[in-house]
Parts: sequence; C-alpha cells; structure tokens
Amino acid sequence: MLTSVYADKHFSDSPRIPVWWGLDREVYLFATRRVGLAIFPLIGAAVLVFAAGRGVEFFHQVFISLGLLVVYLIYLQAVDKNLTQ
Repeated sequence: MLTSVYADKHFSDSPRIPVWWGLDREVYLFATRRVGLAIFPLIGAAVLVFAAGRGVEFFHQVFISLGLLVVYLIYLQAVDKNLTQ
C-alpha cells in the first residue's frame, strides 16, 4: 500500500494512467490515477486471502507477496515510461 501512496504522489500531474497495453506496446485502456494504482494491490490482497484460506504456509505467502510486489513495481515503471513519452 505504501508503494501506491508514493506512486500517487509521483504521478500527481496525470489525472489518468494507462492500465492495459497491447503486444504492440500501445495503450488500450486508461483509468483514473487512484483507481489505476489501487487495482493491482486489491488483486494482490485477494490472492493472499485466497491462499490463506486454502492453507498455504506463511513462508509461501511471503514469497507470493514479494512476487506480487516485483510485478507491481514493473507495472509502475511501465506507467512512468508511458507518461514521460
């Protein structure tokens, strides 16, 4: 969540951010900044709640969390690259 707060301040100049790219690297879908930054953490939280409900061990939940964080950082890098073009 802290990453989303930082990204919200970083992208404060843009009212909309890209959330969906095609294979040709063209943006197909934009969302408002706060919605676009909240989608992935909400999906990550749902995945972790599902994993906890299925009895996944804590160590594996930490591993899943770190993987989701890396993917989210890659997404933020793509958003930043697209907005600075």
